[in-house]
Amino acid sequence: MFNPGSIARTMATVFGSLLIDVETGKHLGKAFVWCWRGRIHVIGYTGEVPLRPVPIPDPHLTYWKITLGFAAPSEPNFPKIR
Repeated sequence: MFNPGSIARTMATVFGSLLIDVETGKHLGKAFVWCWRGRIHVIGYTGEVPLRPVPIPDPHLTYWKITLGFAAPSEPNFPKIR
């Protein structure tokens, strides 16, 4: 059968953008990142962990433009209360 998801993943492994974790610098996978009508579309993601969009701080204080990066989800830091 025709599976567009597997075709997109195969294309992303060859031609996709490399996604690097902003916080740790680890390689997360490859994908096509496409912004359209104010939304971010990640197509053909080849990594194993889910992506979390993270704003990257700018040296200047501007509110009209925010640079986004991706990070892996962090472990919960709940206190151990018994």
